Amino acid sequence: MELSYQKIQAQSQKQKLILSKQMRESLKILQMPLPELQQKIEHEVLENPVLEYDESFNSSADDIQNESDNIEFAAIRLASEGEKFQPCASPFSSLSEMAYPSDVSWRAPDFRSFLIRQVGELPISPSLEKICRYVIYCLDERGYLTCSAGEIANDLGLQSCKTACEAIHIIQQMEPAGIGAYDLSECLILQLNRKKKIPKATFVIAKQYLNLLAKNKIKTIAQILGISVADAQKCCDIVRNLNPIPSRGYDTCTREKFIIPEVQVSKNAEGVFCVKSLRPNRKKLYINPYYLNLAKATENDETRNYLREKIRRASSLILEITNRKTTIVRIVESILKRQLPYFENGKAFLRPMSMKSIASDVGLNESTVSRAVQDKFILCPFGLVNLKSLFSSAASAHTAEISSVTIKEKIKEIIQKEKKEKPFSDEQIVSLLCQSNMEISRRTVAKYREELSIPSSSERKSYYA
Repeated sequence: MELSYQKIQAQSQKQKLILSKQMRESLKILQMPLPELQQKIEHEVLENPVLEYDESFNSSADDIQNESDNIEFAAIRLASEGEKFQPCASPFSSLSEMAYPSDVSWRAPDFRSFLIRQVGELPISPSLEKICRYVIYCLDERGYLTCSAGEIANDLGLQSCKTACEAIHIIQQMEPAGIGAYDLSECLILQLNRKKKIPKATFVIAKQYLNLLAKNKIKTIAQILGISVADAQKCCDIVRNLNPIPSRGYDTCTREKFIIPEVQVSKNAEGVFCVKSLRPNRKKLYINPYYLNLAKATENDETRNYLREKIRRASSLILEITNRKTTIVRIVESILKRQLPYFENGKAFLRPMSMKSIASDVGLNESTVSRAVQDKFILCPFGLVNLKSLFSSAASAHTAEISSVTIKEKIKEIIQKEKKEKPFSDEQIVSLLCQSNMEISRRTVAKYREELSIPSSSERKSYYA
């Protein structure tokens, strides 16, 4: 019995895939979004003397071939020294196109700089201007004040809070409206103060009943304030149209957000959809031939070993970047074949599609496809699209050819067309979906509605007379 148990135990041991360091690095680069990849490349160029940019590079098929020749030349030169050269082994595919990183970004105006410019135009004393500047830098990224007047006075060594309060009041009168508030209620009231002919009940709602407003308890608010439901609805709509984040639309200096498409899906001259790799920044990475020659000619063992290692690292990086770009293009080409109606007509025509099916199409592992589409964008006829968003399951067994994304779009369309005084219940939405041959349960409708951040019918209801 003991021998039998040991045999079963041995047979039950699971096989484990052990990735080499080079393969792990290749997968890591595949998963990187373009801005992160650009940062890595910049770091490697600074750290590795044999790796350089060709600033005069203008891409063509010959240039791409020369890039491959450059890597092969490095391998031949080292191999002639009697050392086997092995650049990074690709865990996903063989490759043919060089990669060109991008460092394009867009930045909105800094809201603090905007406020400082306004302060500089005011007829106030230099000392008060300095206090106003300090108040501006006490604002958080939303535009809310994080320090009390007492704390500001203490920080600046002021004898009283009076001047600090004056500076805060000055900031609160500036653009954008609502700036310098301590909380949401004050932010909304600061905005209401600038409007004309606002019912007094609106101020009361903004100050005391935001919790009821969030739940759309219009009847309760009307009862508390002693006004009609229609008037309460009008006051609540005024509050809802205010801006809860004053810094919105301005750069908060917390981080830059990059959205750079990897590839473009568009029609060619013959009217056929095709996939094109985008290369906004046409700088080519290459290995400096001087160091290749030096690695062969030097008689200093330490110098030779150092250069060989640097050449190996540079060659591996170039191949990894090439692997990344070609792999993403192959995946998008497979998606295009499966989702042609989507690219021709838009979201409503998106079909259910799994990463497993794409992995099978291109001969890759499913986890590799998952890495390749993570944080990647493509440029389509209707704008930028997150590559991962194109993968979705069927909404139900009855709607095997309809994706959950398509169902969600239909739910949004139904709700946008409903009468606000009598919004559709989830059961009614189910019935309307059935009319479009989309059979799903009420629970699924509720789930999709919540994922779309759409309130329930009771919370969507308007009470205008």
